[in-house]
Order: sequence, then C-alpha cells, then structure tokens
Amino acid sequence: MNPRSPLILIVSDHRWWVGSLESILAPNGFSVITASSAEKALERARTVQPDGVLVDAKLPDGSGLDVCRALSGGLVLDPGTPILINSQGPITRRKRLEALRAGAWDLLGMPLDGEELLLRLRRLLGAKLHADACREASILDSATGVYNLRGLMRRAAEMAAEAARYDRPMACLVFALEPATANRERPRTPEGDAGFASALAILRKCIRNSDVIGRMGPSEIVVLAPETDPDGAHAIARRAIAAAEGASAATLARMRAGLYAVKNFREAGIEPVDLLVRAIIALRTSQSGRGEEPIRFFNLAPQPAQPG
Repeated sequence: MNPRSPLILIVSDHRWWVGSLESILAPNGFSVITASSAEKALERARTVQPDGVLVDAKLPDGSGLDVCRALSGGLVLDPGTPILINSQGPITRRKRLEALRAGAWDLLGMPLDGEELLLRLRRLLGAKLHADACREASILDSATGVYNLRGLMRRAAEMAAEAARYDRPMACLVFALEPATANRERPRTPEGDAGFASALAILRKCIRNSDVIGRMGPSEIVVLAPETDPDGAHAIARRAIAAAEGASAATLARMRAGLYAVKNFREAGIEPVDLLVRAIIALRTSQSGRGEEPIRFFNLAPQPAQPG
C-alpha cells in the first residue's frame, strides 16, 4: 500500500451505517469523509478527490446508480477510482448488472462482512494508489507527451544552472488558450485536448529545438527559452500568436502570452521558479484586461520596443 492513508468517501444518509463503516475503516489505516446526499457527494468528490467511494443504493435526492454515473465518467474523479454500491436488499443478477453498467466496481450486500470489505478495498486501491504514485513521479503529461509542471521545474533548474554558469539570458513564456466562448474555464475534455494539441503543433513551429515546451493545466503551455533576452522572448510570442490567429482553429479563438526574461541569469539573482511565477503573473494581468495587447511582460522586466 502507498504510505499515505487512503481516503474513502462514504455516501449515505443513515448515520448508523456511516458509523459502522467508519468503525471498520478508521482503525485499519483508512481516512474517511462523508456525504449525506448525491449532490453533496459530487461536491465532496470534486473537492477532495477520494481514493475510493462507498455509496448507498438509495439516497434522499437520487440513487447510488446516479452517483456512480456522475463519478465514473472521468470528469469528476480519476477513472481508476473504485466505486462500490451498498445494496440494502438481497443482491440479484439484475442489480449487479445495473451497478456495473452505471460504473460501479462492485455491489455490497447485507449483512456487511468487515473483513471482506477491507480485503476488497485493499485489493482495489492497491493498483489505484500505485498508479497515482507513478503519475506523481512522472515528468511528462500523459495526454500530450510534453513536460508536466514537475518536468518543467526540473528542466528549468538545469537550464538556469547553465545560464548562470555562462552569464547567459533566459526566458519563460506562458501561453493561454482562450475558447470561443466567454467562459475562460476550460475543463479537460476531448474537444479541449484537441485544441491544446493544435496549439502545441503551432508553438513547436515557432520555437527552437533548444527550447523546452510543457503543459500547465488544461489550457496553458509553458516555453522555457535558453539564451533568450526580452526582445527574443517577445519575438517568439508574436510569431506564436500570429500563427494561432492564422490557423483559425474552431477550438482556439485567441492565444495570450505572459513573459519574463533576464539578460543575465546570474546577475538577476532569481531562482528558476521565479521565471515561471513572474510569467504567470504577466499572463494573469493580460487576461484581466480586455482589448489590450495579448502579450504582456512581468512589470520588472525590460519592455522591448513595439514593432512599428
């Protein structure tokens, strides 16, 4: 088992049942959170991302099947999160098939065997927690193959060390994909990933082989550019945004960029993470304005001359 305590979400409006499950799980290394309705279950699941879910078949505002369908689609919880439904009555073939079709991993019957429940949860959670640990240790985004935030930070440290050693410039650019609608919150959906892939393809044509590209969240792309001063960073951003506008992709209405660059990394006296943080601040400043230049420098960085 993973060293951290597995977190189980119990969904039931029966206090005696919740107490019974807690008395089984808590002494055996599990952490427990509860929800008394389907609505609260979805809210809790989104907020805390439990490792497993135990849900009653009947709830005040819906059914355990409804909760399963909502949680098992991959938009709220990781698809590898086991969900078990507790059935108050006898388990029939029809009930088991309904549960499986709704996305449940298993159907529990009454009376509950505590030892069997623990064995079943440990078996189901073992694979899930191992996958979580591998994912956390990975430096690549599983959907695109580019660096994730962990990988970007590792590469930033390596590139910054070389820049400091040789008194070289270095830049960080953060691009944001803005959807065609006014809603800037882009959930990670197949359509969103398609737009992201298009933006990646565009950016790869605008940067050098020595530049590092990665993903930060559902709709933001980071470029780490060695030997790039503020003017060079601005030129990269202009090329990328012009190329994105020319592509006219249906899923990509506009691209913005936040930049931070230093002429001499050693003399700048900053940490590698400061490059990313300041570029993000510049991007957020750009996003907060309307009708402004889509390229924004962090305010401590020198502003390159705008092309005439």
